[in-house]
Amino acid sequence: MGWSCAVDAAYTMDRLTAACVAQTGIQNVYTDNGNRYMWERSDVEHADGRITGSVWRLLPDGRVMRSGRFSIGENGEMHEGPAWLKRAAKVWMAP
Repeated sequence: MGWSCAVDAAYTMDRLTAACVAQTGIQNVYTDNGNRYMWERSDVEHADGRITGSVWRLLPDGRVMRSGRFSIGENGEMHEGPAWLKRAAKVWMAP
């Protein structure tokens, strides 16, 4: 079995991926204010089609520390998340 979400939410996640690749060359890693972060989508399928996940700060010693979460609504709008991800969701064009 696969995993599913709403089309508009998937387009927003694609924009996040494109922004990360453009900045760091890695699909889910970005840099903000001198810190490196990564985001991971949850495997939970929401009945309304939204996407949720976690954001982790990559520490200089190689450890990671949870720093937040994100939520992309079924309409593709980011309802929750770090400012960098919210900006990236609006700037990058859908495929």
